[in-house]
Amino acid sequence: MLEFRNARQRADAKEQAVRLHVQFAPESMVSKRRVAVALLKAIPAFYDAVKRPLVTESISPSLIKFLERVGFKSSRGNDYIYEVAKEKSA
Repeated sequence: MLEFRNARQRADAKEQAVRLHVQFAPESMVSKRRVAVALLKAIPAFYDAVKRPLVTESISPSLIKFLERVGFKSSRGNDYIYEVAKEKSA
């Protein structure tokens, strides 16, 4: 299950991120691989739709490793942020 909510993420109040609250079903109900495949598709698609950084919190070493492979970067505390660098205009 994914829940999306607006949340202030940065010291600059003009910047807003969408906070992802993620809850995983037990492995007896859904495999880690199936969840990973779904997240690999959903994260970039959701980012493209909202056009704002995505932020999530984790203390799970395996989830953090996955987030970093997807493109999340460590932010503050246990937060990890996903944002695509904006292309510079010529």
